Amino acid sequence: MLQEINHTFITLIPKVDIPQNVTQFRHISCCNILYKAISKILCTRVSAVLPDLINKAQGGLIKGRSIVENILICEDLMLKALNFPGKTMELIMTCVRSKSYSLVLNGENFGYFKGAKGLRQGDPISPLLFTISMDYLSRILNHVTSIMPFKYHPLCAQMQLTHLMFADDLLLFSKGDIPSVMVLLSEGVLPFKYLGVPISAGKLSIKHCYGLIEKITERIRGFAARVLSYAGRLTLVNLVLTSLYSYWATIFVIPKGYTTTSGYCWIRHSQPVVTWDKAVWNSWCISKNSFINWLIAREALLLKDKLLQIGVVADSACCICGADTESHRHLFVQCQHTQKLVKLLSCKLNVKLPAVYLITWIQSKPWAKVKKNVIIAWIQALYYAIWHQRNKSRLEGVLDQPEVVLKQISSMLLMRSIFWLKCIKKSSDETWVKSINY
Repeated sequence: MLQEINHTFITLIPKVDIPQNVTQFRHISCCNILYKAISKILCTRVSAVLPDLINKAQGGLIKGRSIVENILICEDLMLKALNFPGKTMELIMTCVRSKSYSLVLNGENFGYFKGAKGLRQGDPISPLLFTISMDYLSRILNHVTSIMPFKYHPLCAQMQLTHLMFADDLLLFSKGDIPSVMVLLSEGVLPFKYLGVPISAGKLSIKHCYGLIEKITERIRGFAARVLSYAGRLTLVNLVLTSLYSYWATIFVIPKGYTTTSGYCWIRHSQPVVTWDKAVWNSWCISKNSFINWLIAREALLLKDKLLQIGVVADSACCICGADTESHRHLFVQCQHTQKLVKLLSCKLNVKLPAVYLITWIQSKPWAKVKKNVIIAWIQALYYAIWHQRNKSRLEGVLDQPEVVLKQISSMLLMRSIFWLKCIKKSSDETWVKSINY
């Protein structure tokens, strides 16, 4: 194989404006595409025969073997010899020995040097060679335990099992006498961690699950979580809670008293009780409206009063009326445009709506279920429309008349009203809903 084929350019990307040392660069290795093809072909051929050649104790990096198998076996217990073709070995060793590097800085190539040892990071051959090397450890352990004074663990004698491996995680088994332990040169206590989960001779207790909670907490509270959007945070929480919890649940029976909900509450800590939760998270409302109203209730929208503090805008005047500082209270209660919309909505619903934050106000009203839920849905749609009008005015310089906005709200809720009618049992309620939506 030509030496140039196994040559790599190491591109140095600065992490800071003026880097002073090597640690302030991020390196990216750019391999030859022809070498990648050769490496991939070798991996495909070798990986096809590895399951028949590698000791069953190795559970990682081999197709058809699972990390869960090693843990389950462990839980049960707690209660040139490979004959590869010469041409294949020659090609593999050529890949290992012939690599070379050059540095790429500011778009220019510098230097040329040989790789001292090992394969480059990310080379697909690397895990296969590691698996073969670890197989020799399996052979050594099996040989040593057969010729030295070694006694199997009582539950391992029938299988003659001395160890389990998953990639570079190794678990050794022997009888608890000194000669057997000295053969393996290892000693430990229960419970201990193996492949990220606690191994114990008995049932897991809630305290054993603290490691799971810490992992979830670490990922949710990490830097990446703080800079994600709300949708991104939701995806992160779903992926973290589901994947970590499911991994543990496929191996153990999670102790009673520990659930995903209790874990979430432990991470979130206690929060003050709010009065608007049922009015915001209401099944009669449109989901996007509920989300915006949740942000409004928490005063979490990025209005001009907040944008001015972080230097994003030059002034804090309301984007709709321009008369006062654009805050949550001004935009959704005091703004002239908002007050006109509230009056129109009052006439349409035949309900007197005061000049306050209506989601909090309606929570205390002793109205019938249907009337209350329908009015909540209209109020949520109103606040969503105000937020939409604010953005439209700021970005496009266009503001619709209140009458037009009310028609838009009515159109938004038209399909939702079909769901309402299915939930209504009284004919009087059905007549009232149709009168305001059709």
